[in-house]
Amino acid sequence: MSKPFDDLERLSELDAEILRLTRSRGQLPSRRAIEEFDVTASGILAERSVLAAERSPLDVSLRSLEQESETLRGRASVIEARLAAATGGGRDLAAMDAERAQLSAHARELEDRELELMEQIEPYEQRLIELDELLAPLQDVRAELAKSLANEEAELDRTLEDRKALRVAVSEAVGSELLERYERIASTMGGTGAARLIGGRCDGCHLQLPAVELDHLRKMPVDVVSTCEQCGRLLLRPDQLAS
Repeated sequence: MSKPFDDLERLSELDAEILRLTRSRGQLPSRRAIEEFDVTASGILAERSVLAAERSPLDVSLRSLEQESETLRGRASVIEARLAAATGGGRDLAAMDAERAQLSAHARELEDRELELMEQIEPYEQRLIELDELLAPLQDVRAELAKSLANEEAELDRTLEDRKALRVAVSEAVGSELLERYERIASTMGGTGAARLIGGRCDGCHLQLPAVELDHLRKMPVDVVSTCEQCGRLLLRPDQLAS
């Protein structure tokens, strides 16, 4: 006797394969490559983020000094223009000349501080450039990995749809009553609802059945479906299967 037990075994095999394929989505080669890639890239991005954060206040200070220097130079230029246009002498001209000299001196001080800040910023800027040069090709590599992953997922989806369609056909051949029992057990087990009896062991839970139970199974009519006492799956005996 083989029907409907061969169909039941095939249904169990399909469910096991569908479950394996579904779980394999997270372990696709390109997905794992992307995860490893992202670890490497995240290290570079983390270093870049730290450097950018350390550089930021220096940039703010430099911009502030540049703006102050520009204001001073503008003020000094106005005074120089007035002095050039003035005729004669006088206390006002001397005061303007003193202010111009003071502004020029202050501007030189600011320029010196700007140079100091630029020297502090330079190693940050150089390292950030190096990191950006490392990241640029990595982005292309990740894009290629993403394409590969999309192809692998599409192939997996096609295989899953094929197996699910085949499962529908096999389910119809099992018979409604037996199928209902199988589906109920499969949902409880979170996978397959039937297993072979091989060498006194259930191939579903891989546990050895007690001798008393094995003796009971040997005496059981071939058309009666038994269950594994250990896991509850429908137990397919050798005499029920074609091979």
